[in-house]
Amino acid sequence: MDAAVDVRVDTDPWIMPLNRVGVSDPWMHQEDTYYDYFPRLRRDDPDHRLEDSPYGPFWSITIFRDVLEVETHRHVFASRGDLGGISIRDLPMQFRRSAFISMDPPTHDDQRKVVSRIMLP
Repeated sequence: MDAAVDVRVDTDPWIMPLNRVGVSDPWMHQEDTYYDYFPRLRRDDPDHRLEDSPYGPFWSITIFRDVLEVETHRHVFASRGDLGGISIRDLPMQFRRSAFISMDPPTHDDQRKVVSRIMLP
């Protein structure tokens, strides 16, 4: 990973080189501008991998069909922390904790059954 990418230099999503488009920049969320980048990603690079970010490389999957592919093929795209997890920032293994959102089936399904009863109206 090289130096952090500063998206504030040229914030027009249609001009910025694709290899600099990363929707994880806190400034974009603070300024509420990250939404502007998704149409560009959907059009030009719907399964976008940002190699150079302060958090390391990560994927932005931006079209519904591909999101479904990820969600329905958990044997390929796992959420478990020991397989990469869902956090944008890599943590050393000793700091990774199990959470409901980062569980994969069948553990997730078992936990959901327990919780779902108390969430019903």
